[in-house]
Amino acid sequence: MVWGQVNNNNGSTLFNNTVKQLKENSTESLFLIPTFIPINESNFTEFSQGLSMNTSLTELYMHGHELGEQGLIEIGKSIRNHPNLKTISIGNSEIGLNLIGLQSLLTNVLKSKTLRNIDFSKQSINSKSLSIINDIFNNNEDNNNNNNSNNNNNNNNQISYLNFGENQLDSESLLYLEGIIKSNENIEFLNIGGNQISKFTDSFIQSIIDNGKKLKKLVLSANPLKESGEDSQSSVGKHLSKLLLESTSLKEIELNDCELNEKSCESLGESLLNWKGTSFTATGNPLMGSSLTNSWLSLSSSTTYSNNIKHLSLRGCFIGDQGVKSIMNAISMGILSNLNLLDVAYNKLSLESLIALKSLVVIDNNQNNNKDNKPLHCIEYLDVSFNIFGRETKEITIDWIKSNKITQLKCLSLNNVGMKFLDIFEISKVLLGNSDSTSLKLFELTGNEEKDEIQLANEQEKQKQQEENHQKENENDDDEDDQDEDIYEILSENIDSLKKEKKLVFRWK
Repeated sequence: MVWGQVNNNNGSTLFNNTVKQLKENSTESLFLIPTFIPINESNFTEFSQGLSMNTSLTELYMHGHELGEQGLIEIGKSIRNHPNLKTISIGNSEIGLNLIGLQSLLTNVLKSKTLRNIDFSKQSINSKSLSIINDIFNNNEDNNNNNNSNNNNNNNNQISYLNFGENQLDSESLLYLEGIIKSNENIEFLNIGGNQISKFTDSFIQSIIDNGKKLKKLVLSANPLKESGEDSQSSVGKHLSKLLLESTSLKEIELNDCELNEKSCESLGESLLNWKGTSFTATGNPLMGSSLTNSWLSLSSSTTYSNNIKHLSLRGCFIGDQGVKSIMNAISMGILSNLNLLDVAYNKLSLESLIALKSLVVIDNNQNNNKDNKPLHCIEYLDVSFNIFGRETKEITIDWIKSNKITQLKCLSLNNVGMKFLDIFEISKVLLGNSDSTSLKLFELTGNEEKDEIQLANEQEKQKQQEENHQKENENDDDEDDQDEDIYEILSENIDSLKKEKKLVFRWK
């Protein structure tokens, strides 16, 4: 692997070394940072020649270089003809606005018979530049279809990863995305997050369902998908629901920071319980509230639900106690039996929710199995951080540990929940004494290290005693000073013991 990095040699030496490695086939991955090894109009010819001679490279990352139009053409040709190159990121932050340059580059690049992964992120791609990409893909497909009819050679539709994240795509761009999806039916990963898409269209959703037969992960995060309510036919929630229910391949969807509100989530919640996917992530949507899971509170035992959800992340959605109650009801009915990770951090939860979550931590086989004696859930990762439960959290946590029934959970996160340092210290002692009977491998308690009044008073008293002893020059009293071994040292020893002897990481800062 070659990285463009700081070096005492001048840029030309670094550049020459890079070209040499290309010609000698001594690298498989090439990461060129423009600040350190710039490829530009003065040296692109030599770089292109080295790339043309190379057969070992499989990854090429050279985003941000000012190649000029001729440089885009020449390097594009080298990529097109490379026998093993699979992953590329090429262009710069403005190439999406340079339609001629973009076309010059991609006319060659997208004819590669080996490329599988293309990163178009952060390139100012908008509706116009996306239409050019779509046209090139479609032209390639037509040419490949003609060739295939003659020689039965099937090299088209090999792209499996497309990243259009953090560009300037809007809802009008979806038309061209439809064409790109149709001409690349082997796409497994599609990222269109960080754009300006505010709503979906029926045809876009249908194109994913009909043509994205291998699409496993879809990233929609950081698009302003707030439901306006003006056009019920373009409902974000309804479109997402249709996608979840009808896509046969989609396993992961990310909807972080999308401004999803109650209107969007009400129709999405019930569909989620019948989704065959595994990971639903919708963090940072504070307008959601408990709307996504409201219908889960009144689930009927006579209705059959079938899903395979393993990861459910609703961090920062302000689902409140009502949201947790709904989730726990679905779990208690065995409807989320495959759930492995639950993230409800930063959700304005009270102690009521922490107490309700006990059955996810403490496994009572008499209560944790359904009528068929199958587990109601498979929770191994639970995050309830940034909910201010207060100091009562210590007693609840200690009760869980002392039950000796934490037999499934691997990671418990209680960061910034309103405890104090002494609470953390007490938990570490109890955990050390009961660690043989726990399945925990990571216990996170950061952000709870503030000292309470008792600790502060003890430290002040100790400091006062030390000063008095120093004044009296009474060395015998120094032993008394040390009777209370530094509490931080004891905690450190406890943490070391947990890690070395029990393979348990206790993280408090």
